[in-house]
Amino acid sequence: AIRLDQITVQVPGDDEWHSLHALLTETYAWILTHFGLSDHSIPLTVYEKLLADTFGLSELGMRAPSLVAGVVSLVALPLLLRPALGPKASVVFAWLLAISPLHVYYSRYARPYAPALLCTVLAVIAFDRWRRERKTGWAVLFVAAATLGPWLHPIFLPFTLAPFVWVAGRRIL
Repeated sequence: AIRLDQITVQVPGDDEWHSLHALLTETYAWILTHFGLSDHSIPLTVYEKLLADTFGLSELGMRAPSLVAGVVSLVALPLLLRPALGPKASVVFAWLLAISPLHVYYSRYARPYAPALLCTVLAVIAFDRWRRERKTGWAVLFVAAATLGPWLHPIFLPFTLAPFVWVAGRRIL
């Protein structure tokens, strides 16, 4: 409910203008091959340009990926972490995530932070599950999430690579 309150009356602001500027002035090919000088997210800018070229661009359309990622995070992450955390701690985690001011803010903002966070945490969970269970599905999820997270925003790359550092450190010690 916190994420949906007055979502349709928001207007673009702050860093949301970076992708708007890119989608108005650049081609798909340029967007796909450049981070640009104005710090736009390649996948989100392509999505917004595609939206603008087909159905029409709206504030809610721009925010939909972040909103969906924010809501999915509230359900998927606690459920996936339940085996490691236990039922009580995973419920507490879900509630803390639900009221986290930064998570609420970035779930309502047309920037890549909520989708990248979801992908990055999914990648770490998938890596751990693959390491324990050796099921191909976890490896596929890891590769997909570990690729998409940093593509949404490069700052997430160290977090998707962290499991490899952890495994290497355990082997050395």
